[in-house]
Amino acid sequence: MNAQAKFDNAGNLLSRGIEWTAIFGAGSGYTANPVRGCDHKCQWKMPDGKVVICYAKSQRDRMDGDGAFENVTFHPDVFQKIARHKHRAGIFIDSMSDLLGNSVKPEWIQQTIALMNECSEHIFFVLTKNPRRLVEFEWPNNAFVGLSSPPTFMYGKEMNVAQQRTWFRKGTDWLSDTKAKWKWISLEPLAVDVTDILQDFYPDWAVIGAGSDGRKTYQPDEWIFQRTLEALDTEPTCPVFYKGNLDRALADRHGGWREEYPTLEAVGLL
Repeated sequence: MNAQAKFDNAGNLLSRGIEWTAIFGAGSGYTANPVRGCDHKCQWKMPDGKVVICYAKSQRDRMDGDGAFENVTFHPDVFQKIARHKHRAGIFIDSMSDLLGNSVKPEWIQQTIALMNECSEHIFFVLTKNPRRLVEFEWPNNAFVGLSSPPTFMYGKEMNVAQQRTWFRKGTDWLSDTKAKWKWISLEPLAVDVTDILQDFYPDWAVIGAGSDGRKTYQPDEWIFQRTLEALDTEPTCPVFYKGNLDRALADRHGGWREEYPTLEAVGLL
């Protein structure tokens, strides 16, 4: 279940989050959003021509009402609840926002980083489409700082494939310069071939998924999927996590299902 985190009166997280957050095992992954909303206006054009809004917008508008996503707001009460959480967890800190979005105040980001430092037993996942701001901050070792795959539309303008590739290459350059121990990429949807870019920037972790519109999925082109795996499996191999919307038969044709993470020994949490 993809859900915003809920807490009991003691501050314990109650609801599960996005599947790849479960780095400590089943039941250990959640989402929590001190910032809600985004002004990037990202959309994806699917192979059948349909244009789909981003997951974060659908979740924010579902919770707070239509149009809420464009209003970027800060909710520091989330910090107190996470700090009281008794069991270590993987926490996606911006499933209804982009923590590095243009409208997010620097002090909001700094307060979120302070929470990460305070709650060093947890892993915090950050995912952005505005990676230029990543270099403005120093990230703790329990932060997985990530770059999303390129959207088709951003700020209301459509990008062709060449522009999407340029966007992703610039993003990996920013991510490479970021002061963070763990750098990852989310290729969901895997719709553009960026394998040559991955030869210049090698992530610590990669999540791969299909395009989706509700329950309908748009699977990656098999040739792009194969090339991406070949790039990520170059020594030293990158741990790869398949989103549940990826076709199992596609995965089976290319070595089987994968739900891999960097080892907890490497992360420093064992």
